[in-house]
Amino acid sequence: MFTEEGVVMLATVIKTEAASQISIEIVDAFVTMRKYIGNNLLEQKYITNQVIKNTEDIKLLNASFSKLEEKKKELDIRKYRRQYYNLNLIYDETFHDHYLMIDDKRI
Repeated sequence: MFTEEGVVMLATVIKTEAASQISIEIVDAFVTMRKYIGNNLLEQKYITNQVIKNTEDIKLLNASFSKLEEKKKELDIRKYRRQYYNLNLIYDETFHDHYLMIDDKRI
């Protein structure tokens, strides 16, 4: 197995027309491969940067949505308390949705 430089050095030693032609084709293959790898590395770096940026954006959006949800919850509680005075809140992280438990008392 040869490196690109090894093929060029070998071409200077072997003087036949066929050897020179094969050496040129091999060097061309190395150049093409180098360009292909370089382009792929640039594309991969771009994609990696986009993923990192998108991940940070998603984290910011999640934080914003959490703050909005908390604010909405506070506004809902205030609105309810203006109308009714018997609100007893129980926070339980096992529930996804919000529930209002009503017993036999009239609201």
